[in-house]
Formats: sequence, C-alpha cells, structure tokens
Amino acid sequence: MERKEKRPIGFNVIDLVILLTVAAVIVGCVLRYGSWQNAEPEQLAEAELRFRIEELSVDLLDAVVLGAPLTLADGKTVGELRSADFHKTTVLCEDGDGKLIPVERNDVYTVLCSMSAKGLFTDRGFLLEGQTPLAPGHRITLKTPTLTATVLITDISAVG
Repeated sequence: MERKEKRPIGFNVIDLVILLTVAAVIVGCVLRYGSWQNAEPEQLAEAELRFRIEELSVDLLDAVVLGAPLTLADGKTVGELRSADFHKTTVLCEDGDGKLIPVERNDVYTVLCSMSAKGLFTDRGFLLEGQTPLAPGHRITLKTPTLTATVLITDISAVG
C-alpha cells in the first residue's frame, strides 16, 4: 500500500491575490464610511429639512408646536420646528361600481413640516450634525417635548 506524502502548507500566487483583494476592500470601506463620522463643527452648514408626519391623530394636533426643539431617538437635539401645515388624510375607497374615489378622513391628518438644522453636504449626501446620513425618502424618529413621531424626509436644501 502506497503512502501519500502530505504537502506542506504554502501560498501560491492566487492565494496572495485573494488576500490583497480582501485587504483592499477593507481599507476602501474604512476610508469611505469612516470619513462620514469625522465632520468638524466649523464644516457644518445651515440646512432646511422638510418632512411629513403621516396619519397623526386629531387628538395630537396641538402637540405640534412651532419653535419646539427636535431631537433624535438618542436624545441629541438636531434642530427646531419652523413650520407645520395640516391636511386631512385622504384615502382611496371603492364605491359600489368598483371605482376608486378619494375620501377625506376626519380623524387623522398629514402634517407637512420644515425644520432648521446644521449638517454637512457631501457628494454622497447630507449628514445631519455631521453624523446621521439623511436623504429624501428616509424615515427617522424625531421627538419634541410633546410628541414623538416617525417622519418621512421629503427634501433637504442649503440655506443661504
């Protein structure tokens, strides 16, 4: 019976290429995403963020207070509520013929709001307070002293 000799463990060119590729990917990720967290306070610019609160109960309309400080879920204050425009929520319902018709609900409202904030505008997007990436379509939780709501960001623009 023949005995097979064990080959010593060694690296060849393909192993070296794979290791270098993995190292390059790791370095690229650190450089790209690690730099998002390094904004200096003097780099932050004034911005206006517009957002929508959907299906806010009619009982909570008084909780939307202009000038109220807005904080993130972690408690960090990020801006001030500048405007709030209240609209009855409209839903589509089927009539007897199967056609969709818009119906206004009296118990819930959609609130279109804007806030002032500071952030960093980059080629990759907007960083609220230089740390929290935001873009239209993102949902975040904002708190005021009287209300906590998950909002939909609709627009971000520079002021001035």
